[in-house]
Amino acid sequence: MSLYQPTIIAPSSLNGTGVIDATQDLKVTWIINGTVPIVGWRIIIMENTTESTVLYDSDWRHEYYPAVEPLPPMIKPVYGRDIEGNPVPKTDTVTAADLAQAGVVNNFDKGYKIRVDEQYDVFENPNTSAVPTRKVLTQISPTFFSAMESASFNTSSWLDAFGRFAYFNDDVNPTANNISHDQFDPLVMARWRFATRDAPDEHILEDTGNVYNTMGVMNKVYGVLKNGGEYAVRLTGQLQSGIELDTGWHNFSASWTDTAESYIHLVPYYVLGQPCVFIRFEADEGHDLSSITSAAENRGWEVYRVRTDTGEMEKAGVIPRGQIAMYDFGARNNTEYIYRAYYGLGAENGYCYETERSIKMRYYWNWAILECEKKETRYQYLPGHTYTNAMYHVKRVFQFQGNVSSGQVSNDNDPMVEDNFTPYPTVQKSTRIGLSGTLKAVVGKTRNGVFKDSIREIDTLMELGTRETVKFLRDRKGNIRRIEVSGAIKKTTGDTYAEQPVEAEIPWVEVADAKDAQIVSMITDGLITPGDDIVDTTTAITTTPKGYIRWTIADDENYLGSEIYMNEDGYLVQKYSEDMTYSPAELEIVDGELKGTTPLDAEE
Repeated sequence: MSLYQPTIIAPSSLNGTGVIDATQDLKVTWIINGTVPIVGWRIIIMENTTESTVLYDSDWRHEYYPAVEPLPPMIKPVYGRDIEGNPVPKTDTVTAADLAQAGVVNNFDKGYKIRVDEQYDVFENPNTSAVPTRKVLTQISPTFFSAMESASFNTSSWLDAFGRFAYFNDDVNPTANNISHDQFDPLVMARWRFATRDAPDEHILEDTGNVYNTMGVMNKVYGVLKNGGEYAVRLTGQLQSGIELDTGWHNFSASWTDTAESYIHLVPYYVLGQPCVFIRFEADEGHDLSSITSAAENRGWEVYRVRTDTGEMEKAGVIPRGQIAMYDFGARNNTEYIYRAYYGLGAENGYCYETERSIKMRYYWNWAILECEKKETRYQYLPGHTYTNAMYHVKRVFQFQGNVSSGQVSNDNDPMVEDNFTPYPTVQKSTRIGLSGTLKAVVGKTRNGVFKDSIREIDTLMELGTRETVKFLRDRKGNIRRIEVSGAIKKTTGDTYAEQPVEAEIPWVEVADAKDAQIVSMITDGLITPGDDIVDTTTAITTTPKGYIRWTIADDENYLGSEIYMNEDGYLVQKYSEDMTYSPAELEIVDGELKGTTPLDAEE
C-alpha cells in the first residue's frame, strides 16, 4: 500500500485555474491518490524564481484543523474517494490576511508557485510495534499561478437607449496597473443572451450558447429590435485561467422614426404539401414595391420569425436585394409565428414590416428530408462594417407520408464503466448527445386518393448519402435536426400492390445543432414555382371587376393548364382534373383583357 503524488491541483496554469486575486481568500484544492489515507498536509507558496523564495508555509494541518492541539488524539483518515469510489477533491483555504502578511501581491511579474505536501502513517513492522511511522510525501513539481485583480467585462460603453440597432462589446477591463488580462490570460469563452426586459431569464429571445476561441473581442450587434421595445442583454465568459465573468442583465430600450410605408405589407402563406411558409411583400392597389426592391447594395431584408407563445425570435433568412419573397423551411410543425422583416442591419431608420396575422404549421403531417446547399453572403450592418450571413438553400425535398415508421431514436451516449477496487465502479461520462435512428417510409405521395411516385425520385433518394450536401430531417413533432446518412439506404418494392410502391429505409445520425440554421428557398432557386400550391379558400367574383381562381402546375410535364369560364350563375370557375391541388390567383380586367396576377392572402 502506498500514497502517490497529489493531482489536479488548483490554482494551476495547467488546468485553467492559474490566476487568483491576492486580495481575496485563496481556495486550494487537490486530488489525493493512493490506498493509504493521509493524516496531515501543508501548503507552501513560493516565488516563481530560481531561488524559489518561500513566502508562505501553512505548517502541518490535520483533518480537524484548526484544532486546539497540534495533533488531535483521533485523526479521521482521508482516502480521497467517497464510499462509491468517486474522487473527492481535498480543499483548504489560505486567507487574504495570510497572503498579505506573506507578501503575495497582485501583478508580481514572475508569478508564484504552490506546493502541497502530505503526511501518512505506515506500520513498518506490525508484529513488533503497534505504533505507526509518520512519513511525508513532498510534491515533486510545484504548480505555477499568477495573481492579479479580478477581471470584468468593460461595459462602460454600453448604452441604455438605442435606435435601429444595439451595439455591445466584450472587452475585458485592464488591471489597476494597466496590465491587460488578454496578454497572458485571454478570454476563451463568451456567451451572449438577449431577452425581453420583463423577466429576462424566462423570455430569452436569442442565446448564443458558449462560444469558444473568441480571439479577444467579439462585438455584438442586435438588429432585430422592435420600435419601442424594452430589452435586456447579458454577457458571461471565462478566461483561460478559469476566472468567470458576468455582466448581469443590462436593460435597454429601442426607439426610432419608423419610415416603413403603410401601403406595403408582409404577408405569410401556407404552401400546400410543402414543409415551409411563403413570406412575401405586397403593395396596396395603386402602389408598387419599388422601396422594397431598391435596397442598397450589400443589404437585404432580414426576416425573423417570432413564436406567439414565447416571444422567442429566430432568424429565418435574408431576402436579397431586388427580391420580394422567400420560402421559410425552418418553421417548425405545430408552432405559430408572426414574421418581421428589417431593412439591413445598421439602417438609419426603421423600415420594419410585420405580418398582420400569425401563421401556424399545423397541418403538415409528413416527415421530410431537406437537402441543401450552404451559401454565405456578406451584408453591411454599419458604415464600413459587414457581417457574413449563412443560409441553407433547399435543393431537394424528400417527403414521406405513407407507412411512416420513425423507429427507435437513440442518443448513442455510451459511458465507460471501470472497476476501481471499491464496491462501486467509476463511470466515465460520454459527451455525445447527437441522436441517431432509421426512417422507413414509402417514397411518393397520395393526392385525392391516387398514389404517385417516380423512378427519378427514388434513384435520387438512393444516392442521398453520396452527395456532399447539408441535410436536415423534419418530423411531425416540430423537430428539425441536421443529419447525415449513416449507412446503406435500402429499398423494398411492395410486390403485392398494383402501384408497386417502394419503401425506403434511411439510417441517419445527427451531426450538428440546427437551432440557428436559416433553411430557405428563394424564387430564383427554382425549387417551387411562385404561386404553386399556395393555399387559398376563395373562388368567386366580387363587386369589383375582379375574380378569384385557384390553379396548379400538374405533375405531368405535358399538362398545359385548365379552362377558366363563367358559369350560368355569374361565377368564375375552373375546369380541372381530379389529381390537381390548388393555389390562388387574382384575375382582373386590364384594358379590356383578363389578366392573372400572383397569389392572394389566405384566410385561416
